[in-house]
Amino acid sequence: MSHETYCKLIDGFCSLIGFDDPASLYERAELAIDGEDCVIMHGGPHNEDDIAVFCIYGQPPEQDADLILQRLLEANLTLMSPGRLRFAVDSVTNDVMVTGMMPMSGMSSETLLALLVELARQARDWRQHYFLGAINEHESYDCLPVSSAPKARRLS
Repeated sequence: MSHETYCKLIDGFCSLIGFDDPASLYERAELAIDGEDCVIMHGGPHNEDDIAVFCIYGQPPEQDADLILQRLLEANLTLMSPGRLRFAVDSVTNDVMVTGMMPMSGMSSETLLALLVELARQARDWRQHYFLGAINEHESYDCLPVSSAPKARRLS
């Protein structure tokens, strides 16, 4: 895999969404997916086989920010494995985001689009309940409610 592979992935992605200047997105693709801000870019020289993915969820409300951020950290425990996305906070804007390096092997333009659409849906859902209330059992999330997260053990 290489930057060339990434560019081909972007070419196919742009073809799917009807954007006729894929070369303008090779360096950094800032996208509005169903109204949500997402960014994709090549993983760089140290991650040649990966694509970096970011989806901005927005800022948590001040009233429950500590608890909301704790929930996101707990959710990160369930997401801890290579090629998985995880929650982060932008140090400049304080926006919560989902970010990570995803392997390009086996990724098609269609799967990339489906991933971004799903992340956009999750961003909207997060702003509805911030993972504080009961999550609808019939919805699919890449994180678990706090009660399902693994319990920490003291290492001594």
